[in-house]
Amino acid sequence: MNYQSLSPQMFEAITPAKLIDHSVIATETRTQVLKDAARLTVDLMEALLQAKNQKTQVAFINATKIFVVTLCAKIEAYRKMLKEMDMEEAVKQDCFQFYQALEADLLSLMAFLEKDCRVITDGAQPANSTKPIQTNLNVGQLALFLRLQVEAGIIQTENRQEVIEQTRTYYKTVRAKSLSQESMSNKFYTPDPAAVSILRTYLVNMLNELKRL
Repeated sequence: MNYQSLSPQMFEAITPAKLIDHSVIATETRTQVLKDAARLTVDLMEALLQAKNQKTQVAFINATKIFVVTLCAKIEAYRKMLKEMDMEEAVKQDCFQFYQALEADLLSLMAFLEKDCRVITDGAQPANSTKPIQTNLNVGQLALFLRLQVEAGIIQTENRQEVIEQTRTYYKTVRAKSLSQESMSNKFYTPDPAAVSILRTYLVNMLNELKRL
């Protein structure tokens, strides 16, 4: 698959303006976009099998990861645009459901890239010499803490998926030695009530520490 030609087509096809058009053409376009996203995993597996060497395999994996992260960022931006648009609630919810389905496919692909393809990339690139920072948080708490920093403007970014990717690389939780992009993303956007409660306690403790300075 030619990702350079696919990316602009998919980015254009999933804009809110395209989605709210309920013509037959728009419906077929939405169906095709979901098919394209689901097909990425199959195409990736075929390309990896056909790759002549490990270097080519790693390059293809990295290019695909960039595509997935970029498309997830586009989806996030389109969600914000959709919230501000004046339209029937049923139509708006239909569009949100489409974005959710597309994002789920992309996160599944990212999980495949991180787990199933690790055996290919191991040894092909220099090991990361930076030791991950150990935290006393679980995945849900770390994801929520990250989101608070983004929402409060402490972390400046237009690509939250990229921030999540970097965070999971350089931090460890109390229960997991490595963090998946899918798990971090899910808990970033859908905080666990228990994580909210525990993090609130940590924030109060941080304020108390600040008062002592």
